[in-house]
Amino acid sequence: MNKYFRFFATALAVLLALCACNRGLSTSTASDEGEVPLQEGSEVGYTYAYSVSYLTGGLPKEVIDNINGAIIRDHILFQDEITETDVRKACETWKESGIEGYLSDAGSMRDDFDEEDSFMFNWDSDLKGYFLPWQKKRQLLTYCCETSDYMGGAHGMYDESYTVFDTRDGRIVTEEDLFGPDYDTEALSSLMEDALLSDPEYQDEESGEFSDAFFSMPYPNGNFSVEAEGITWHFNPYDIAPYAYGVITVSLGWKELEPFLK
Repeated sequence: MNKYFRFFATALAVLLALCACNRGLSTSTASDEGEVPLQEGSEVGYTYAYSVSYLTGGLPKEVIDNINGAIIRDHILFQDEITETDVRKACETWKESGIEGYLSDAGSMRDDFDEEDSFMFNWDSDLKGYFLPWQKKRQLLTYCCETSDYMGGAHGMYDESYTVFDTRDGRIVTEEDLFGPDYDTEALSSLMEDALLSDPEYQDEESGEFSDAFFSMPYPNGNFSVEAEGITWHFNPYDIAPYAYGVITVSLGWKELEPFLK
């Protein structure tokens, strides 16, 4: 199956599943995919794909602009000073920047590597952004952005980043907003550690003991999603464990979190 067919089929499935959970909100999706050769006649090149959802209605325009603007700043262009709220335009900028960077950086490698070393010159970038189900009772909406990049090394890098919005004003919600500025981070970290240690996915099948490959135990890292059942923290490759472990998630239910909530 074609890589891009899989990419957009997966994105479509996610969007369809979430639509029913986000009644009252209107969204649209900016999407594109393509390939750019390293130079004319090259069999190697840069491939890109993006599928990025954004708000179009269901909330006041100021709130929508705040949320879409944060998506652009924090998940697409990574520039704090940007005031742009046009997500489609920002995605085009992301694409053009990726192409320009590839032609410049990979092009400069041609003197050191032969193009037949295709792994050095076949680069790709994927960007996918979508909303999780709206927790309307709490007026909280989580946005997830998944990125994947390969730039000619032993393996690519991928990342999942989450932003929680207050749908009353479009403001980004932090852990301090949920738990208070002086919440007991050690106690919360201890609960997260217990949840991870009891997860069978990270226990040795024979001994039943927890893996010794982790760099550290989980902690409130700011990369969290708010769901109907509670809060989930997400740790990307190398945050607390080796690349091979992928994205590690630690979830706590609302009952467990009750002592910490404001």
